[in-house]
Amino acid sequence: MQLKRTFSETNCPCLGPRLCKLKQNSYRRPEMFRTLLAAFSLALVLVPLSLRADGFIYIPEYPDVIRQPGRVRPVVRPHFPLSITRHRVHAEIAEGLVKTRVEETFYNSSPRQLEGFYMFPLPDGAVASGFVMKIGGKEVKGEILEKDKARSIYEGIVRRAKDPGLLEYAGQGLVRARVFPIPARGEVEVSIEYVQELTPQGGLYLYRYPLSPGKHSMGPYKDVAFDVNISSSRVLRSINCISHKVGVHRAGDKKARVVFETPRLDSQGDFLLMWNVGEDALAPLCLVARGHEEKGYFNITLSPRVDTKEEKTPKDVVFVIDTSGSMRGHKIEQARKALVYCVEGLNEGDRFNIIDFSIEARKFAPALVEINQDARGRGLTYARSLESGSGTNLEEGMRFALADLKTAERLQMVVVLTDGMPTIGVTDPGKILASIKQANTGKRRVFVFGVGQSLNAKLLDRIAGESRGTTEYIRDREDIELRLSSFYDKIDSPVLTNLRIKFPDGGITDVFPRDLPDLFHGVQLSLFGRYQPGQVGGGNKNRTVLLSGKYLGEERTFEYSFDFSGEAGPGKDQLSRLWASRKIGYLLEQIRLNGGAKELKTEVIRLSKLHGIITPYTSYLIVEEGALAGNTPEPGAPHPLGTPRVRDAFRGGAKPGIKRKNARSSAAEAFDKDRGAGAVEASRAIEALKRSSLGGSPGKKSGESQGGRELITRVGPFTFYLQGERWVDSRLTVKKSAMEPLKLAWLSKEYFEFLKAHPRAGRILALGSEVTFIWDAKVIRVASK
Repeated sequence: MQLKRTFSETNCPCLGPRLCKLKQNSYRRPEMFRTLLAAFSLALVLVPLSLRADGFIYIPEYPDVIRQPGRVRPVVRPHFPLSITRHRVHAEIAEGLVKTRVEETFYNSSPRQLEGFYMFPLPDGAVASGFVMKIGGKEVKGEILEKDKARSIYEGIVRRAKDPGLLEYAGQGLVRARVFPIPARGEVEVSIEYVQELTPQGGLYLYRYPLSPGKHSMGPYKDVAFDVNISSSRVLRSINCISHKVGVHRAGDKKARVVFETPRLDSQGDFLLMWNVGEDALAPLCLVARGHEEKGYFNITLSPRVDTKEEKTPKDVVFVIDTSGSMRGHKIEQARKALVYCVEGLNEGDRFNIIDFSIEARKFAPALVEINQDARGRGLTYARSLESGSGTNLEEGMRFALADLKTAERLQMVVVLTDGMPTIGVTDPGKILASIKQANTGKRRVFVFGVGQSLNAKLLDRIAGESRGTTEYIRDREDIELRLSSFYDKIDSPVLTNLRIKFPDGGITDVFPRDLPDLFHGVQLSLFGRYQPGQVGGGNKNRTVLLSGKYLGEERTFEYSFDFSGEAGPGKDQLSRLWASRKIGYLLEQIRLNGGAKELKTEVIRLSKLHGIITPYTSYLIVEEGALAGNTPEPGAPHPLGTPRVRDAFRGGAKPGIKRKNARSSAAEAFDKDRGAGAVEASRAIEALKRSSLGGSPGKKSGESQGGRELITRVGPFTFYLQGERWVDSRLTVKKSAMEPLKLAWLSKEYFEFLKAHPRAGRILALGSEVTFIWDAKVIRVASK
């Protein structure tokens, strides 16, 4: 039996008479956004991250089931039945003017031809002018609706579809265009170009492209790619994508290309690309945000120029290579190639030595050798001759290396590559650390690369940590040559060494990283901390920051004045969580390497629950508190944010239904290991927290889940936990409130009146029909019953 549906002007009050003539797919929010954006040339002013915009196709009426011969197929989300099978975004950015081209393919999997409206919620401050939208190669016109008219349409769709997702657009204007036809089991291609003007705030530019796979579409986005070209008349300094892991390719110091590509994208979160320009030697950039706590958050980024005509600062490097029996085969071959790359890359004035160790340690030269043609040739010959032996005498290799580094006048460092645990000579971890400490009186930086899983990860972490270095772990299947050579490229040209930072005005606390690294050309340094408002001259606007160190070999102090007023700015929603991630990483490192005091664990738990960050002390709480409900979140509720690798490393294999004690034991056991696969993954997880960004692994949901249900999500600066069927503000899980909540019945008159009075709360209301949160110092409880 074939279904036939007639769309009248009266059966679709949410869209009104004209819009009712369509029955299209308007559900997907990220694609919607792109399509919307594409739908017209937007001259967008830079808007705060608290506002989201997304394009989508809405089908006013659609049957609850599709009847086909021999079967009846239910339709889960009848108003949003389309999927995105291809999504391409290409942006050309010149001096803040952006031209974006979007190409999307929507797929209709049903046996019916569809008709609908493409909708694009306009962010505050956006101006639409001369937009271009093509569907199936034909140009399509649309109309622009003011905020009040747009709000009535959003509310009508919410009432009709029982889907609260559109409430996040409350207070925003709307552009809409008719899309027809969408063929049965066929595709519709949409291409859009729009122009956008970016207004810098404090020297910072933000390019934002909304993404919300699955919110108003069926399933994840497929075949997704971003290609962004940036050009400027001034020097491009920091370039950060704080949402996704991208490739940044620079062409000189005034042009760059940013690329992101994945076959599947199902985690929500807008594409956020930030950069600044300037001729200053370090190009410092400061972002601040007050958040919902007494203290504010700040981020200072230093970005040395990529290309410079200045002479490069000479450095001393000792390469320490494990040549034990376990390095036999492809490992030693890749280690040789990596070492050859590093020796070939040494600059004029650099000095070097090579130490290889197995049963005993050997030296390429009795002391450091200054690079010249002859020394480079001999070093390359030695590197190519390395062969694997037997035994692992790590302590002797480290002692030999540090004996070469005794002057305080030059930047000196050790680079270590090993794949095993000490088996010869001094093998006790405590004695090895004591020996290295005695030999490294000048606190030379030691950078450690651990290969594989047969490692004492805690020992390697402590060697690096106690010498102001870092540890990187290379999995057995990873390319050793690529990882080591990439690292060497970063440290090739030092700019500012022995870096120190001071805040003479006071009121600054909890700055991370605790031990500041050296600064190199083309490598950014980000500092995160807290500030106390109102402690400088009766206000909190400008604060002095002093950066000191050896700049190109000479002692220098740079003085800057930053605005700490805490006004809204790009990226502010992310600051609190990024700061918390770094502090948690630091605390976990202290607990793991030095033994954990109770107060450290208590602080980890508090920060983890407040900001929704998985740790070995809180993952079991999330499993227990969130996994008891049998229902999934409301349709259209956003996926949570998080870090899959951190989550997996810290969960310790806890399964649903286990008791709290057992879950706690499992996670802690995995965290406390000092060797083997679990120890290596725990070290990688802690390092990921210390360096975290919001960018996650493409194609994976980024928050904690259980039985396919997402248990954590983030709305602006706030974190929510799914407890039973209810989303609960993390501030209420950390500290219980004695206030009587304001109760709002879902979709009631009072509910929409609250939304009208507080449109920014729409993003929270969009979570679903069961939500408890804090708004304007009041507890709000939304319930469907």
